[in-house]
Amino acid sequence: MLRVVLDPAAPLRTEQLWVTAVNAVLSRQQDTGTVYRVDDRAEAGRGEVREEEQRRLLAKFALDSERVIHRSERLDIYRRLAQGLLERGRAVADGDRLRLKTPEAPVTFDDAIRGAQSVPPEMIADTVLIDADGNPSADLASAVDDMLDAVTLAVVPDRSLTAAARQEHIRRQLDYDAPVTWLHLPPLETDGGMTDVLELLEAGYLPDAILNALLSLGVQPPETVFTLPDAVAWYTPQALSDAPVRLDADHLRALNRAHLHRMDDKALSALYGFADAEIGRLVKLYLDEAPTLKELDARIRPFFAPKPCDGAWGEAMRRLSGAIATMPVLRTWPEAQAYLTDRTGLTGPALEKPLRRLLTGTESGPPLEAIYPHIQSYITEVARCPH
Repeated sequence: MLRVVLDPAAPLRTEQLWVTAVNAVLSRQQDTGTVYRVDDRAEAGRGEVREEEQRRLLAKFALDSERVIHRSERLDIYRRLAQGLLERGRAVADGDRLRLKTPEAPVTFDDAIRGAQSVPPEMIADTVLIDADGNPSADLASAVDDMLDAVTLAVVPDRSLTAAARQEHIRRQLDYDAPVTWLHLPPLETDGGMTDVLELLEAGYLPDAILNALLSLGVQPPETVFTLPDAVAWYTPQALSDAPVRLDADHLRALNRAHLHRMDDKALSALYGFADAEIGRLVKLYLDEAPTLKELDARIRPFFAPKPCDGAWGEAMRRLSGAIATMPVLRTWPEAQAYLTDRTGLTGPALEKPLRRLLTGTESGPPLEAIYPHIQSYITEVARCPH
């Protein structure tokens, strides 16, 4: 069994998503389950509760779990076990707190990346069990939860090395000797704006691309572009180093572009209210300059909005709009171009510039010859001037 701990008072961070994704890969490799724990021990005083948002976001990444445990449901168990340690002389009352006695020897445990670990007693001397407010500590809750849920592998961020030793110490004092292997992921650094998962989605990054970037950290995948199910076949956490890794914005943009290219054309068009593969192909024409959904939106929405037929090219745009309104079905761009020249007398840049504004709502982009086949069925809707 593996486990993921969610903090309901915090937004979903990319580090937490990385931990959760690695858990998902390993649980599928081992054909075991993953339990999600909501750390709501002291929910009332910890600000906004964001559990629903976190679980909704994880569902977008296909990382939701049917087994969810709320720590608030286990408060009596934590307190009863802590009291038992006090009665057996293994814990001491320290003012308003209850803490475990300092171990007499180093606490050892196995880490999947770093190997055998040994943490000296002085580094875990202050292992709190119950805090001054009467709440069980995170270390006590995690240690007990791992016992109750028969966890065999704990995937955690790098900063939790000492916490792992404290939790091992707690379990051993509770006479629980089933081994737990730890996997401390390397330290994660991020480019600006890359820490909040919701913000990444709102910026137009696909869930598959975000997971692709995270599961590439610290390893050498056999292919650059992959999905989480692909990673199940080859992901080996033991290949990770303990050197810091970086979630790079340029790399994520490149991966997002690649995943959009791989996306079914009709499915891509649905993001813009269509069920037409041609619109999906139109979107893909802009991927070199706009590799996120948000940037693509700024290119595609103007196609289907009325154009401001004013300014230096206004008169030519109105003439072209009128000609297009009566244009027969012309399958190729040379045919359409010849028809419009014949009807308006416009040629060269005098045709190209107002026609681009009329069709795309912008003054730059892919060649009209490449665009036309994908909007041919919508040409009269696209080439609109306001009345």
